Parts: sequence; structure tokens; C-alpha cells
Amino acid sequence: MTGRGRVWRLALGFALSFAVLAPPAPPLAQDGGDRILVVSRARILSETAPALALREAEVALRADLRDWLNARKQSLDAEERTLTDLRGDLPRTEFDQRSSEFDQRVRDTRRESQRIEATIQSAFRDARKELITALYPILIEVLRTRGGQVILDQDQILMAVPDIDVTDQVIALYNARVAAPTLPSFEVLAGGPGGTPDPSGGVEPQE
Repeated sequence: MTGRGRVWRLALGFALSFAVLAPPAPPLAQDGGDRILVVSRARILSETAPALALREAEVALRADLRDWLNARKQSLDAEERTLTDLRGDLPRTEFDQRSSEFDQRVRDTRRESQRIEATIQSAFRDARKELITALYPILIEVLRTRGGQVILDQDQILMAVPDIDVTDQVIALYNARVAAPTLPSFEVLAGGPGGTPDPSGGVEPQE
């Protein structure tokens, strides 16, 4: 037997001995699937009934804002045409005064529309925070019910088995228990408590 043959046989014998003596690898834990749960927060905040109702309310408020702006624009356009027609009939000082007042109303309308838009955005953000806050007690309940230890957001996971995704269960509980936040009416947002925006410029602009 050559030296190379003896080395090969010794190596094979060592490998076989290790395979016999080494303990088998422990099996994967069968109950590990419920220890880690997955939920899609994006779906909950977009597909649940409260989230859809909030979105519809926001769309309605923005439609009201567009209507208000259109009414203000029509009023300002009419005033501008009238002022243009009077240009040759009014004394220069009076025309300049009216022109200055008109320009101020245009600026007021621009500031007011920006204020209303910012108020709508703020109200929507606050309402969305309410939806998020209402989600956590349900997540805790599902976590305990399933005997889990961790819930991960689906957006942060590359791949997972469907059995640990509890999004549908959470959505069902969320729809049954959580009411849609109520956004203030456009009149309140635009004109303050009890106020109503006036297309002719009656809303007092706020810096």
C-alpha cells in the first residue's frame, strides 16, 4: 500500500467514526412559527373601514376647498373686469386706491387658501395618529392569542411563510372595534368655530 493510499483510508475512517459518534442535529422547533408574527401596517391603514372613511373625508374636504377657491376666483375675476372697465372713467387716485384694495384681496385669498390647506393636512395627520394608536391594543391581543413573542411589519421582511401573517385577523378585529376619526367640517376649518368662508372675501385672513 502506498503512502497516499494509507492517508486516504485513515481520512475516510476518521470521517466515518465522526459520523457515527457525533450526535444528530436537533430538529427545527415546530412551534417557532407562532413566536414571530407578521402584520402589514400599510394594509391596515389603507384597507380597513376606518381608514377608508378617513380617506373619503379628506377627499371631501379638499373638494370643498377647490369649490371655495373657484368661487373666490370667479368673484375676483368679475371684480377685475369691472375695475378694468372703470379705468378711463375714474380719477387716477380713486382707480389706484381700488386697484390696491383689489390686489390686497388677491393676496388675502392666497394666504387664506394656504391656511385652510395646512389646517386640513394637520387635521388629517391627527386623525391618522388616532388610527395608529387604536391598532396597538389589537396587536397585543393577537400576539397573546397566538402565543407569539414578536410582531414584525411586513414591509421590513424580505420573505415569510403565509402562516405567520396575521394581517387579515387584525383587519377583522380593527373593523369591528375601531371607529373612523371625525374630521372637522370645511366651514369650521376655513372660518374657525362657527364660521363660514365667504366667497366674496368675508373670511378674515390669518397670517
